[in-house]
Amino acid sequence: MKNNQFISGASVFILAMVMMACGGNTTNDNGHDNHENHEMHEETASPSEDEMSHAEVKFSDETVSAVFADYVALKTALVQGDADAAKSYGQKIEGHAAAGFEGQEAAKAIGSSSDIASQRTAFVDLTTAVEKLIDTQVTEGVVYKQYCPMAFDGKGGYWLSDQKMIRNPYYGDKMLKCGRVEKEIGV
Repeated sequence: MKNNQFISGASVFILAMVMMACGGNTTNDNGHDNHENHEMHEETASPSEDEMSHAEVKFSDETVSAVFADYVALKTALVQGDADAAKSYGQKIEGHAAAGFEGQEAAKAIGSSSDIASQRTAFVDLTTAVEKLIDTQVTEGVVYKQYCPMAFDGKGGYWLSDQKMIRNPYYGDKMLKCGRVEKEIGV
């Protein structure tokens, strides 16, 4: 009986730690509470109109626009756990990425793999490269830089999105809404 109580207590503790990591209040660089950026809603709750809307993001360069559109489609494939679609979008990004684009190796790794875990790992480097690519190129709209502190055994992982609502590409439906908006990139 005591053993069952210990296991139950440990389970409650672990659950509390996961909830704190995914949904705890933090502050941004300005010292403001980021609680409003957390998308930790019950799965049955209807998302608000703001959460459902995709920002129409425009860039000063057509190649940057194409890379970002395929990056968002790749992120969606990872959210859905669709390794084949992720592979296809990795190949598309590699195919039209400008010479000198730092993300070509990561895109190639995603485009040559059918393993969702390997694709998610390469997606970290691709995200860093895409963020550098778009950073000064946004002419209209907002790109949301999002973060999951639980990804990769607690090391965390970033991704970019055209919507404020969290859809975690590192865990998919296992922890779909685990994460927060860290930064808004745009004009």
